[in-house]
Amino acid sequence: MRGWGMVAVAGAMALTVAAPGRAQAPPGTAVSGRPDVLVLVYQQAGRGDLVDITYAHTVPHAQAQRDLDALAQASGWAIGPGRVTDGSPPGQPKIVMTSGRFTAPGVIQDETHTLPVAPFTTAFRSYKRLALIFSVGPQFQFQGPRDYADNNVQIALEQRGAVYTYQVRILNPQFSRLNLPPSQAVTGAASPRAVPWTLLLGFLAAAGAAGVLVYVLMARKMPPPPPPADTDALSEERTKIGTKG
Repeated sequence: MRGWGMVAVAGAMALTVAAPGRAQAPPGTAVSGRPDVLVLVYQQAGRGDLVDITYAHTVPHAQAQRDLDALAQASGWAIGPGRVTDGSPPGQPKIVMTSGRFTAPGVIQDETHTLPVAPFTTAFRSYKRLALIFSVGPQFQFQGPRDYADNNVQIALEQRGAVYTYQVRILNPQFSRLNLPPSQAVTGAASPRAVPWTLLLGFLAAAGAAGVLVYVLMARKMPPPPPPADTDALSEERTKIGTKG
């Protein structure tokens, strides 16, 4: 699937993972915002899980590789050969983003009943905002943390069927350990009716376009973050991402 057909599929996926109204952020926080890094994880039964990491703009490939190395260290995963590329969504050549992709076994483990928020947050803590999207199989019984906030991070979860989206805001990039709360009660298996969305996500990820497309569509649905105290060229560029088209 190419061109506008792929954009339509990604649009449907973005409606699933980014529509407002499900996440419960701690009082007084503003977790949602256009992410600096978007991570898509697609669970593949019997094979290595597929991970697609997309940055809000182009970054040096050496920097992206360092982030992958940091993720391998934080997670202990046997990350296969990664691929770092620059690309644009169909029909929008002015939007160019860097993406990294790899497969690794056991990124999502059914028996733990939780999602690997901590290793991604730890590895990418130098970025202010993260969106972590996990697509799981119908057998997955989620018991993990939902909303959390401390002096280091703010985290809010939105679940739509088999797709779990964590919005993460980094408050202190110098933290050494992420202390998430213990697992919560079982809420049931992922809804079978949501499985087609996970299959679409897997198709897009296999096509190498999932991260860029979902990022652009998510950014269009989110208000721009409040301006930082010190505005520089990089932050201005990040603010423009959702308005290019």
